[in-house]
Amino acid sequence: MGRRGPKRKPRLLELDQDPDQEQGVPQPPPEVAGAPHALEVWNQTVAAMQHMGTWSPADSATVARYAVLHEMHRRYAAECLAGGDVMETKTGYRSPTPAATMFVKLSASLLATEKALGLPAGVRKEMPAPTGSMTDSLNRWLRDNTD
Repeated sequence: MGRRGPKRKPRLLELDQDPDQEQGVPQPPPEVAGAPHALEVWNQTVAAMQHMGTWSPADSATVARYAVLHEMHRRYAAECLAGGDVMETKTGYRSPTPAATMFVKLSASLLATEKALGLPAGVRKEMPAPTGSMTDSLNRWLRDNTD
């Protein structure tokens, strides 16, 4: 008597399938969609992460925070470059303006977020290579199991 049901897929191919992986660019959250520069950063970052094979819907909030920080960083940078980086206090001392202070703090936050997302080249070099895609697994299985 013959076996019933469809032919089983090889186990290797079953492991590589990820039904949660989204295709295309995911929709940005409202706080990103309302700011043109933040939206541009969101789209570029998601596209870069998808290309590297590191994008996951779980990264959505982190990428949104990165895009908003980038928008704020740009705003404070423009203010500092326009001459608003140093102020003179009532006692005659020179100190950084609040915009300059925020610029420095946001720079540190941006760098930490970029490292967490694997965006700088130095960090990507230390990351483990992503596992093969379904096509690679199929080609590997066909190579190993066909005459």
